[in-house]
Amino acid sequence: MPCKNRRWNRARLAAALPPPFINDYVPNYLWPAEVAVFGREVLYLPQGEAGRAVNLTVLWKDGQTDEEVFAGRYSHLDARNADLLTPPAMRDRVIYGGIEYDVVRVDASAVYYVRLVIQQLGPAPEWTPSPMLEA
Repeated sequence: MPCKNRRWNRARLAAALPPPFINDYVPNYLWPAEVAVFGREVLYLPQGEAGRAVNLTVLWKDGQTDEEVFAGRYSHLDARNADLLTPPAMRDRVIYGGIEYDVVRVDASAVYYVRLVIQQLGPAPEWTPSPMLEA
């Protein structure tokens, strides 16, 4: 009987730990490769406080969801939790290219990473259809 309990405890412990893919491959290989190609430098202000601002390298995607993507009012970005001084929260601010965004949703992306949906502050940008859409 003690052997079964030990095996059960090991199995339970192994199930509670993130797999090696998350612990090793993502932070050491995948994330650096993605930010090298797709990364953007942004200024992140927890609760909009400039005194606590931090520069982050994030993966940025225009649009609020994965389905329709139009550059403009909403975007979402992936960030590494270790780069943030405090846990991300709604009403945090992001500044990129002189445009200020408000964090409107915080989602877990993977262990050690977060996905933020951000909304551009101020008037909505004008949208011009792509020439490919007009054809």
